[in-house]
Amino acid sequence: MSLFLVFIMLLTIAAPVSANGITISDINLESAIKEELKITTGELLPDQLSKLFDLDGSNRGIKSLSGLENATEITSLTLNKNEIADLVPLSNLGKLDWLELSNNRISTINSLANLTNLVGLDLSNNIITDVSALTGLKNLAIVNLTNNQISNISPLSTLSNLQGLYLSQNKISNLAPLANLSFLDGDLRLSNNQITDISPLAQIKVSKALSIDLSFNQISSLEPLKNITNITKILAANNQINSLQSMSNLKAIHTLDVGYNKLTSLDGLNLTNGSTRYSLSFNNNRISTINQLSSITTGDIDLSNNLIMDITPLKNMKSGSLYLSGNPLNKESTAIIETLRSRGIYVDYEIIKPSVTRLSGLSRFDTAIAVARAGWTSADTVIITRGYDFPDALAAAPLAYKLNAPILLTQTEGLTPDTKKVIKDLGAKNAIILGGPLVISKGIETELATLGVNKIERLAGKNRYETASLIAEKLGGNPETAVIAYGYDFPDALAAASYAARNGFPILLTAKDSIPPETRKMLIGKKKTIVVGGEGVINQVVFKDLPGAVRIDGLTRFETAANFVEKLNLPAEKVFIANGRTYADALTGAVLAAKQNAPLLLVEQNSLPYVTQDVLITKKVRNVVILGGTGVVTDNVKKQIEN
Repeated sequence: MSLFLVFIMLLTIAAPVSANGITISDINLESAIKEELKITTGELLPDQLSKLFDLDGSNRGIKSLSGLENATEITSLTLNKNEIADLVPLSNLGKLDWLELSNNRISTINSLANLTNLVGLDLSNNIITDVSALTGLKNLAIVNLTNNQISNISPLSTLSNLQGLYLSQNKISNLAPLANLSFLDGDLRLSNNQITDISPLAQIKVSKALSIDLSFNQISSLEPLKNITNITKILAANNQINSLQSMSNLKAIHTLDVGYNKLTSLDGLNLTNGSTRYSLSFNNNRISTINQLSSITTGDIDLSNNLIMDITPLKNMKSGSLYLSGNPLNKESTAIIETLRSRGIYVDYEIIKPSVTRLSGLSRFDTAIAVARAGWTSADTVIITRGYDFPDALAAAPLAYKLNAPILLTQTEGLTPDTKKVIKDLGAKNAIILGGPLVISKGIETELATLGVNKIERLAGKNRYETASLIAEKLGGNPETAVIAYGYDFPDALAAASYAARNGFPILLTAKDSIPPETRKMLIGKKKTIVVGGEGVINQVVFKDLPGAVRIDGLTRFETAANFVEKLNLPAEKVFIANGRTYADALTGAVLAAKQNAPLLLVEQNSLPYVTQDVLITKKVRNVVILGGTGVVTDNVKKQIEN
């Protein structure tokens, strides 16, 4: 037999169809086509393929479209959830008006440039970066490019017949190409991008109605939308929006989601159509009054986690649902809730009255003892620091937590009798003294020895910065993060103490305008620093000189402590409360707070600061421990927390 005949025989064996048939290289695609054409046996012939007008081959494991170029009469093609990367076989299918290719492996769409009949195109969930091929497809009405890697949307500026443009989950920051778009009755989705400025949207033309999704960006204002009066739906949750004043003209709105923003007021809303069923989400803002909702009689409204006390404006609701949890509602409002529930309205509201306990003694020394007895039945180690000066102890909490050691206070010359008793009761064998002999005398070492403490170590530097550094060295563990606090005041360091302790981060001290050499040495190898406090205590020069610095601050010491909880999203079912004007109780209580995975918040002696109250409400705190007696945190504060 000649080699030529052998070759011909091999070709015959390998070919999937006869010489008269159409070769579809992917068997899964071929199967989908035959199923659509109801071909059960035999070859796929050209005249059969010419009758393929509509094909759904989704979720079949198709990898190649080779051979589909012969289906020249096809008008609708759906191939979602496959493994397709190459679109070249589609390049001349000029009659296609609907094409769905979501959830594939497509990175290049140049082959679609000639498909000018396309009305609907779904390329979502691929890896596309360049959409230039869409420039000439002027009949496109529905374009879905969700979840790709697109940053430049200039090629879309020529689209003039849009009904739906879906660009969520990309890398878009510049909306200028959308400035002249026209929508008949459409949907524009831009969520989860990198958008800060939506001013180009002010020029969009809308004939009937528009729904727009701007969620999860960095937008601070909705003002550019103020003249698009036929917007019916705005989704703008998780942005930086601080006002709705520009929305007074948007009377067609029936759906609005501005949850997780920075709103303090609903001023600007014009929701006056009493017959409209509204869907409104204002959750997780700082809204206190809701008078703008008084015309609503039906709808679903989420106002959870705000600062609302009075819900009288909602008393006329006849149907729908209300979400009100996490607000400090007054008694009149709780009565309104029962009335609304009697009408069949679902109201989500749980009255949370935190359990409040107090750890205290007649003096700061006794409060430290109360904390020790509440948190430890035994302790191998105790940490001793001077009760009337804070610098040496500011950085102590992480070390105390690591050693499972309570912090006890002493006078310079001697331990109080009750402090001696608690050391003996705990069975401590080791003691770490913070500060030199001028701060805590040598005589205290003798007293400790008589109590059965056989190992005494002193951590004392020539200044507060070196003492903090020595504590950090003793802490060890080589963490990549450090907490940085101002060395000449206590509240910021104490606000961070529980968090730093739980995570094994050292607390290092700095001056306002320079990093001390002792601190700088301890920063070697650190990749991140958490700076606690504003520029009034740690200026920008120091901030920029710190590795990977992030700042948590507030207008007051109380707000800094509150922001520490909010910005780090700390668990706060239980919190510890201390007087923000004195340090002793917070210092000794911080270790117990860390043991119980609770943050530390600050209050005035006789009042609960607004920012502290905000955390108690929004975090739905159920247990509060007050550190110190009524001389440092009065019962008035206790009642405010309970109510």
